[in-house]
Amino acid sequence: MEIVDRYLKPSFFQALNQAEFRIPKNKIYSNNIYLEKIGFINATGSLQYNSLVGALGVIKSAVLLDNGVEIDSCKNCGALTGFKNKLRQPKRILNKLDPEKSSRTAFSFKTDVADNGTNNNTIIGPVDNEVIGTDANLTEDAIVPLDFFFPVLKSLPSVDTNLFSDLRVRLEFSSDLFDLFNVQDITTYSQIVPVIRLQEIEEPKIAASMGIKSGSYPWLAYEHDRYAFPAPAAADITAAGKEQTVSVRLNGIRNKSIGRVLIQKGYATSAAATNSGDYGNLASRPLFKEKIQVRVNGSNLFAEGGLGGDKSMDILAVTTDAFGEFGLIPYESEYGSGPGTYNDTVGNWEINSYIDARRTNKGSYIGFHVQSKANDFFIEHKRTCVEGDVSAVGTLAGANSASISALNCNVYFEVKKNLMVKDNKYMVQYM
Repeated sequence: MEIVDRYLKPSFFQALNQAEFRIPKNKIYSNNIYLEKIGFINATGSLQYNSLVGALGVIKSAVLLDNGVEIDSCKNCGALTGFKNKLRQPKRILNKLDPEKSSRTAFSFKTDVADNGTNNNTIIGPVDNEVIGTDANLTEDAIVPLDFFFPVLKSLPSVDTNLFSDLRVRLEFSSDLFDLFNVQDITTYSQIVPVIRLQEIEEPKIAASMGIKSGSYPWLAYEHDRYAFPAPAAADITAAGKEQTVSVRLNGIRNKSIGRVLIQKGYATSAAATNSGDYGNLASRPLFKEKIQVRVNGSNLFAEGGLGGDKSMDILAVTTDAFGEFGLIPYESEYGSGPGTYNDTVGNWEINSYIDARRTNKGSYIGFHVQSKANDFFIEHKRTCVEGDVSAVGTLAGANSASISALNCNVYFEVKKNLMVKDNKYMVQYM
């Protein structure tokens, strides 16, 4: 047999804290590496995962390193995982449940079975992810390719541990119930020990041909930074609304070539996310009369004072231009897209009929192109703090609303990196 599956247990594992895997030396593996058995056990048999990120919400950070050198990483990646799921196209499910088997997300929707004469299928709710089992044999474990977190693997012909002599995968787990599950009052759960599945190339000639040769292997990585909106003073929350401005210079990205940038806005504390529903605090909240301007190397990136304000759809337009169309679930009603009934005859949605308030107003990301080396990167971000927060809906109004709460804004920079290999030695560098 030329290719053999090898299952690797962690050399270190501490539930809801950290795990580390050591990849065996002097081997050639396919770059199709999978992290498997991601999930939990729940004694009650009624718990479900965070609907936006599924079981992957437990992965807080992932680092690929060799002899202490960081090759690739995904830091604070829960919110980024949620955004990647938003870019997927949800499925319309007829008559049955069809959860996202790989990651345990619940990002599709179901319609009723009745034909009312006009071929209308009314949305009756989201497709739930499967209930977490009461033991490991009953739990549907999640699976994810490691290139989801380490895009460098897509650039390499193989995983060559003749070159990477001390290759490790280090995972940091989230213990935040808002990241993990669809409810926050659960106490009876435990994490399954994950494994890595490797595909070893055993045939010597094939292995030799797939080894990493001298040359350049570029890829696009994500790096993370953060800034905050402090909670406004009580006197600044008025019926008319008072504008709050945050101005911040992000130094972690200096002297790096930036492709795209993504900004996610979530509550500063987990406790404030109580009313955030099935997406917890990993989705991105809209702000009332939100405005943003970005200056790169002293020049404004956006014209006419920036994006947003009275032209909030400008933010959506620039974001979709950078990252593509969102896979919007019809019942979410984000950015003004309404839920309703799908008419097979005319091929569109009709009549607002189902709104899931747990998942509305949680897709307000900001994304844009930079395509430049950044010697200086400056953000000016504004919101209007209005009493009652007119940007909120249903149970999200009031003190927990995003426009009058302390927020963390996670910034993900797409940067150009390169693995330079020569004479069986390598160097990781920024391009």
